[in-house]
Amino acid sequence: MARTERLDAIAAVIRTKVDWPANARGVVLSSGVGVNFDGNDAEAQAVTARSESGVFLRRLANPYLVRETFIVPFNDAATEQADWWATAYGDEPTWLDSDLAAAGLPKTADLLA
Repeated sequence: MARTERLDAIAAVIRTKVDWPANARGVVLSSGVGVNFDGNDAEAQAVTARSESGVFLRRLANPYLVRETFIVPFNDAATEQADWWATAYGDEPTWLDSDLAAAGLPKTADLLA
């Protein structure tokens, strides 16, 4: 199933089968990390797909581990928030190295070498 088709199917279920409070703007779903047999190139694994239902992200979280994230806004007014979440989660592969640098420590790859 294509990424946008998966996003649309998940969004349809989330929007119709779950009773959300009136103030809910949307949902961010993460697969957690999963083993990646397609390679270890962060750029090749960085996928962003958009549809009318939201945003799909796939990122290399760690060597040979990927995370897929679905960002589903509940209405047009929440699209701006969905874009914010997409930007935040899109940078996920850099989070650990940024935190290590802030603590004065070397990058993850250097620690594991």
